[in-house]
Amino acid sequence: MGVPKFFRYISERYPCLSELAREHSIPEFDNLYLDMNGIVHNCSHPDDSNIHFHLEETQIFQDIYNYIDKLFYLIKPQKLFFLAVDGVAPRAKMNQQRSRRFRSAREAEQLEAKARQRGEKREHERFDSNCITPGTEFMVRLQAGLRCFLRTKISQDPLWQKCRVILSGQETPGEGEHKIMDYIRYMKAQPTFDPNTRHCLYGLDADLIILGLCTHELHFVVLREEVKFGRNVKRTSVEETRFFLLHLGLLREYLELEFHELSTPEQKLDVAQLIDDWVLMGFMVGNDFIPHLPCLHISSNALPLLYKTYIRIYKQLGGNINEHGKLNLDRLQQFLHALSEVELQLFEEHSDDLKYMNAKTEAFDVDIDDIKNDSGESYNEDLAALIDESMKLYEDDDDDVDPDDEQAVLRSEFQNYKRNYYRNKFKNEMHEDLISELSYHYISAIQWVLDYYYRGVQSWDWYYPFHYAPFISDLNNIKNTKVNFKMGKPFLPFQQLLAVLPAASVNLLPMAYHDLMLKPNSPLAEFYPTEFESDLNGKKHDWEAVVLIPFIEEKRLLSAMADCEPQLSVEERERNRHGPMYQYDYNAKSQGPMKGLAPLKPLQNVFCTELARWSDEIALNSPRTVCVELANAARHVFFPGFPTMKHLEFDFELRHDRVKVFEQPSRNQSMVLMPRQREAQDSLQSVAAQHLGQVVYIGWPHLIKAKVESVATRDQVVDRDGIRANEPRRFDSDCKSLEEHFTGRMAIKFPNYDVLIYIRTYIGSSVEFGKRGNVFMKDSWSSAITAYPAQGVVSDIKVRDNLHAQFNKIEQLFPTGSTVFFIGKPYAGSEGTVLDPMLVYSCGRVQVNIRVGPEPQLMPARLLQEERDRDFMNSYKVCRELNVNSKCLGRLTGTVWVVLGPRREKMENVSKHNIGLQLKYPRLNEERAGYCRRINNQWFYSSLAVDLMHTYIENFPAIVDYFSRSGDRGEFIYEEDIYPHAMGQHLIEDVANWVRQQPHMKVDRITCGSRTVCKETVELLIKAVDELRMLPVKNVKLQVKPHLLVKPNVTLPDVYRTSGAVRLFDRVVVVRTIYMVPVGITATVIGIHPVSDPNPVRLECLNAVETFCELLFDRPVSNCGDIHGIADERIYKVPESALVIISSLENDEKQQPKQQANMAVSSPLKTRTDALRRNWRDQQQQPRFVTAAGSKYNPITMNTRIADEFYWPSDAPATSSASGSTSGSTAASTSAQAAATAATAAAASASAAALNQE
Repeated sequence: MGVPKFFRYISERYPCLSELAREHSIPEFDNLYLDMNGIVHNCSHPDDSNIHFHLEETQIFQDIYNYIDKLFYLIKPQKLFFLAVDGVAPRAKMNQQRSRRFRSAREAEQLEAKARQRGEKREHERFDSNCITPGTEFMVRLQAGLRCFLRTKISQDPLWQKCRVILSGQETPGEGEHKIMDYIRYMKAQPTFDPNTRHCLYGLDADLIILGLCTHELHFVVLREEVKFGRNVKRTSVEETRFFLLHLGLLREYLELEFHELSTPEQKLDVAQLIDDWVLMGFMVGNDFIPHLPCLHISSNALPLLYKTYIRIYKQLGGNINEHGKLNLDRLQQFLHALSEVELQLFEEHSDDLKYMNAKTEAFDVDIDDIKNDSGESYNEDLAALIDESMKLYEDDDDDVDPDDEQAVLRSEFQNYKRNYYRNKFKNEMHEDLISELSYHYISAIQWVLDYYYRGVQSWDWYYPFHYAPFISDLNNIKNTKVNFKMGKPFLPFQQLLAVLPAASVNLLPMAYHDLMLKPNSPLAEFYPTEFESDLNGKKHDWEAVVLIPFIEEKRLLSAMADCEPQLSVEERERNRHGPMYQYDYNAKSQGPMKGLAPLKPLQNVFCTELARWSDEIALNSPRTVCVELANAARHVFFPGFPTMKHLEFDFELRHDRVKVFEQPSRNQSMVLMPRQREAQDSLQSVAAQHLGQVVYIGWPHLIKAKVESVATRDQVVDRDGIRANEPRRFDSDCKSLEEHFTGRMAIKFPNYDVLIYIRTYIGSSVEFGKRGNVFMKDSWSSAITAYPAQGVVSDIKVRDNLHAQFNKIEQLFPTGSTVFFIGKPYAGSEGTVLDPMLVYSCGRVQVNIRVGPEPQLMPARLLQEERDRDFMNSYKVCRELNVNSKCLGRLTGTVWVVLGPRREKMENVSKHNIGLQLKYPRLNEERAGYCRRINNQWFYSSLAVDLMHTYIENFPAIVDYFSRSGDRGEFIYEEDIYPHAMGQHLIEDVANWVRQQPHMKVDRITCGSRTVCKETVELLIKAVDELRMLPVKNVKLQVKPHLLVKPNVTLPDVYRTSGAVRLFDRVVVVRTIYMVPVGITATVIGIHPVSDPNPVRLECLNAVETFCELLFDRPVSNCGDIHGIADERIYKVPESALVIISSLENDEKQQPKQQANMAVSSPLKTRTDALRRNWRDQQQQPRFVTAAGSKYNPITMNTRIADEFYWPSDAPATSSASGSTSGSTAASTSAQAAATAATAAAASASAAALNQE
């Protein structure tokens, strides 16, 4: 099943099904499962199309670890984290694995050949993605690395210490997702299993959706990367990747609507039974083990046809076809018989295209007999053979068919079509033995897959022995089919490698087996063809084609390998074995040291146990499956974050509403939900009486808690202050935007928008401080007010409370030794440690020790960047500079796809090249940083961009001339248009290659409206920060009110956010746990990146912009990135909500005159005042303390002993000359000391007064 295709299909048919994962709206999960192979592939070869792209293995492993860490941080599982890497697969899967690997090897060879034609040379050895197969050296090293990584994370990260971690690696037989299913079945079989367990399964395979439904767990979510369709889609890094949550619980409810006709007043539809048959129908459009049935393609709406047929004959069936994973063959026979009529209808719809009856000879422009009888040199033997074979397709045509009988003609055409299919695909006649054999194997295949999904592997050596499936109408005698499987045993790793790898990947095997692949006289030579065909078989894309290579024969394979085994080394024999899973649990007692394994560092103390667990320990040897819906699940309780259609009565309809879930409106039907009108929600007074000031739930079916601030109609508004007149234009605008969102994105049609409520959505639990050290947890609401139709409000529902940390006393919130951040003045953003929380009971304050470091001088960097920002010029000036028109400039700087060769109508499988400079992407709202900028919908270009364009114009004048004169606005242009007399001379390829090699192509694409700094500015910032590294940090003891302290990951961002937005060059500190970034690290903002979801499901996210700040850290942080090739491990994007501003641009501007005045103090004066200060400090017998309030009731509050670097006297008195008397000198010295003491005390008092804030 094509993953994007199936994902897109169900997302557009059921528009509320998936949503973008946002940290504040992700539900709590008990268990997280990772199907690891998608991660390994994404991190090891993300750009196969670029032969110059290369990653070292240590970087690949680090990216994999980062990806795992990112997913763990995103979901935060509470009980179990299960990682599954593909082990040796069942024989049934190896046919598909073999096809994929042969295809990838051929594609790699073709890419290399094209690069050589362009004169490009590979600088590094090519990464063979086929090494991601169990038993290779790469996978063995990855297994060792994962074990080391998991022990490191559990030992060092408190978040990982809360749950059990299990690694089922490449040594453990089985596909990753099915090893996950084995463990879920094992858990469900335990008497202590919680039926309300919340599961999250990550992976790229569409089969995960079906697998998740097979568990019949009510709270199950599939997590996957954001899917973007179309060209020019930017490849994102691990940190920038966004994820979708696909809610299988909501999919269950949508399927109940899809098959609502099956429910009667006498017998309500059993959704669990329906899902079992829905799973079976999904298999008929193909999966990794069975080819799709002819005529049934997802892209041709095959699934709705299956649904309609099932609904039509459901009453006749008398029960399920799929009975908990076992086929009822009699019912399956009935279903297939009914489906055969659909098959004929599908053929009839496409018969005009096929033209089987009328295209025998008309397909040739010359007389066939003339060709065959021609004995001259022009006679082509291959062509004649082709004609002979083609004519055989029609030699059995029934000439007795009455041409006036349309049904008879149609059936005759269909019989010819089927006969041709079997001759072409199976190289055999359509006789009874072939049909019988195909029927048996196809039914066996369906049963094997059902067993695999519901019970696990029931046969390791079974497989479907054909590339194609039979016609539905030929599966007409199956009810007596006897299906029996022998369990067998899994291949060893080297056996699978020889079974699935092409000869091009021979180096992934031990030398002992090379001859079996490479030598012509090898007993296995026929299984490793270097040339092979592929068949699209009704599909549109090459990756969907059937790879026509022979199936490996197990007995021959094992026999040939046996002779080579004595040549294996000890290390190779160690690789060629099965192994256990590994279970990790946190242990506060050290388990000893661990050696480092690059890129991971050694550990002196490992704080987790590692227990080997074998697959047979969790195997369920029972004929009955545990994949059933458990009776004691909480079905009528709302679990926050898990959407449901309950709580509102509604009607529904499948129709073409052009719902826009992705970039383009859907062309297929969508399930439209129509909540029924509620009279109680139709009047202003009634709605206000029910909901004003109350907590309700909005966003149905994605319910979220909200507080109602006001209620409005077009004419009136009711809020806490009473009733007042409304602004009709604003109300109409709100109604219009709401209706567009609900109907255009979510396919929800509310009965009316006569009454709107204005709400604040729930953002978390805030901490409130009472008297005498009491602490209260209180719901906190967003500052943004959102409109919502009263007809969609849900209230009075039973909700499952999430178990958040609860604090009742100040010492629980701020225990001694805990880390806090101070947000008062003058030390805003400083990290500190709680010394004495109990002090709050006597004076209402907490004693803390604040660490204050020196701040860098950023003005030179800021001035340089301001100069660079003035370097941009508008499009009009650029056109004048380059002497081109605006039309040419637009194409030159954008994306221009050129199709090689002449103009054509069909665009399938054609070569296209992008010859534009790709400085801007208007449709994606992206720009090339440092080269162009979009301001108020106008484009501006830097001198770098102008120089680049000038070089392009000089090198490729013919293309620029075409851009200037052509008025073609089509999606593509053609090589023939630009070079009509030079087609095929690789001129277009040369242009595209030249563009790819330019420096700007390595520069990041950023969202329009982002702000970044240039390389030289970053260098100045690094210098300014590094100059302060050797300076000491001062410690200040304070007694402060609790509300001035930020507790990481508990205090809500609204508490410490400033009124203004974060700006470039602001100094900030990270105060919330962010993936890969340690809490408390300080940094400088060097980039502002607004991020929005252009098409969200949740209403509160509509038009919402989340700001990410690109930070330059003051010190390197492991695994962070760089920028402009510098600042290695010091760059990362962090959400603005995780930052506290230490010093801002505004503050620096205010301080600038004072700093300049201080800088003007003469050097002699500075020397004397420094001496005075040191003398005064030497005279102090002990540290002096003053109170923050300057009151005797608030003892020890702030230590005023300040390091030299931070005391700068601006008003120190001038001293007399050295020729004065001793007494005068002493008096002057005493006077200066007194002045210094007074100045210091005054400064301390001023600082302390500022700290005594409410």
